[in-house]
Amino acid sequence: SFDIEHTVPESVARVRRIAAIAGHADRGEALVRRIGRALAAAAPPPGEPPLRTILWQSAGIVPGEDALVSDMLRRTGFASQSAARGLRQADYLPLEEVLIDPPRLILTAATPGDGEDRMLSHPALRALAGTRRAHFDAGLLYCGGPTLIRAADRLAAIRREAGA
Repeated sequence: SFDIEHTVPESVARVRRIAAIAGHADRGEALVRRIGRALAAAAPPPGEPPLRTILWQSAGIVPGEDALVSDMLRRTGFASQSAARGLRQADYLPLEEVLIDPPRLILTAATPGDGEDRMLSHPALRALAGTRRAHFDAGLLYCGGPTLIRAADRLAAIRREAGA
């Protein structure tokens, strides 16, 4: 059985385990190298401060400190404000708290098929001066392995756009 992955190293270990079970350890190692290159390319420049960010899903749900996406955020130059507030996986972050202490960036990650719900498109969010918004595909939130490559690429692109 496989446990839920909470960190990039756990995901890399799973890639290796599945590849070994399948009899293709070499393919697993090739994927591990691709993940490592993607993370290295997505890392922020030395000395660049992390970008204060809230990753907000439909209905105000946020990832916790121990979520795989939270590890990805740290590795790619973001500081999760839900984690800084002590929120855990699938906790609720009310709109009012975001308005009181807005981050520099809100990543919206609506569940496929749900679209951006009312809370994520609330007019009060548009009024926040100094807070940018970007979409982060919900399909990149939970899965490790090869998905980490796409997630790292997207997060690097978002960080570059937010810094512009």
